[in-house]
Amino acid sequence: MFIFHNVTITVPENFTQCTTHGSFVHRWQETLYNMFTFTCLFLLPLIIMIFCYTRILVEISSRMAQNNTLSRDIHLRRSHSNIPKARMRTLKMSIVIVTSFIICWTPYYLLGLWYWLFPEEMEETVSHSLTHMLFIFGLFNACLDPITYGLFTIHFRQGLRRHRQNSNTRTELGNNTCLVRVSFLSSRRRITSGSPGKQTGEGNHSCNSKNASSPVISVSKV
Repeated sequence: MFIFHNVTITVPENFTQCTTHGSFVHRWQETLYNMFTFTCLFLLPLIIMIFCYTRILVEISSRMAQNNTLSRDIHLRRSHSNIPKARMRTLKMSIVIVTSFIICWTPYYLLGLWYWLFPEEMEETVSHSLTHMLFIFGLFNACLDPITYGLFTIHFRQGLRRHRQNSNTRTELGNNTCLVRVSFLSSRRRITSGSPGKQTGEGNHSCNSKNASSPVISVSKV
């Protein structure tokens, strides 16, 4: 609200953009603002994620310890046997989410720190297209989070497994149908290839029947 403003450029054409250019009187003010955005958009979310997932794992571990000490009955132990699996699943999901956030956003902010501290060297070394590509790669982290939550959800994995089984069943049915069709066509070809001989045999049989039906004249009478 206070730092960004519209800047219009007339050369080579009219172009207006909302930017922070010209809002800072001294260089250290711009560096301070960039470090503030770096802290709020990268360091603070990373610390919050690590803290929250660590609390979740500690809570699951404490409940598992309480259940192990209180449940001496075999039935109770069997009813709480899914807690270690839930803890391992939560641990894996936490590692994947934190790792994906670090991998997606670290290159962009490292490049940003380089530009904020040493702008002249970066202008000569790194192109602007690489900066935009790293920023888009950082935004890709927002697309990975729902996929990660879905892969570590039991119902989602069961749905994927059912879909895979259904697709395999359909493939097997399709293959069986193709085999039946091929065998049917091959049998029809064998029948068709054997039909002329059958027709010839029938012709000979008809000829023989005709000859058998005609009167036979003995040689003595002739």
